[in-house]
Amino acid sequence: MSRVRILAVAFPTGWDDFGLEKIEVSDNGKGVKKSDVPFMTKRHYTSKFSGMESFLTLETYGFRGEALASLCSVSDVVVITKTKEDDVGSSYSFDEEGTITNSKPSHLGTGTTVTCRYLFKNLPVRKQYYKTSQRKKDDLRRIEDLLIVFGIVKPNLRIRLRHGSDVLFQKLPMPDTKGVLHSVLGRHVANQLVYREQSLAELQGSVLAYLPKPGTETDRDRDRDRQTDRQNRQTDRQTDRQTDREESQMNR
Repeated sequence: MSRVRILAVAFPTGWDDFGLEKIEVSDNGKGVKKSDVPFMTKRHYTSKFSGMESFLTLETYGFRGEALASLCSVSDVVVITKTKEDDVGSSYSFDEEGTITNSKPSHLGTGTTVTCRYLFKNLPVRKQYYKTSQRKKDDLRRIEDLLIVFGIVKPNLRIRLRHGSDVLFQKLPMPDTKGVLHSVLGRHVANQLVYREQSLAELQGSVLAYLPKPGTETDRDRDRDRQTDRQNRQTDRQTDRQTDREESQMNR
């Protein structure tokens, strides 16, 4: 029987800065090999590919060399990791270039914990963007929505999102997609979804999907949410451009 992976996303107890002071992400995966540690925070680096054939066996998402490198440039990053071959875990601190500045033993078990503190410490204009509580809440909701999607895509994944002492979202491992839809979306919404499967002969595969029944409340909500999302993205882009201009003027 395969081991259930646990992904826990935790914001620190006692803070109300919605991740600006600290963000911590932990899992009980395979950990990072010691030989990969010096490179895992470097841009464009990944240990997932050793050749073109690796595309056929890729089972995980994202690349450490993008996310961690970006985090290092705007926060203080510490990575604690341990593989099953390691006698003890190790804790590594990184500078803004993704270079190891300190390392020490850690008591944590097999897996990886990434902690970033003081987000946007060197970008005061960007940090100012999150001065209003509504913007903080909006981003926290986006994180929750993203984890809900992860939970649906990976039914056997256990996920917990915590802000301070409050658990905002939690999903236990489920045996299949139908079960996780009932757990995450609720019975009312899940019962308004219909299962569809479409074979794609040219790709030698098939697409499996749960779609809203035509005319249901879920279908109308989806259209309304799409319109709202488009408006929000347009507003965010305008704000980002303004922030970039202000940061450029500050750096002159």
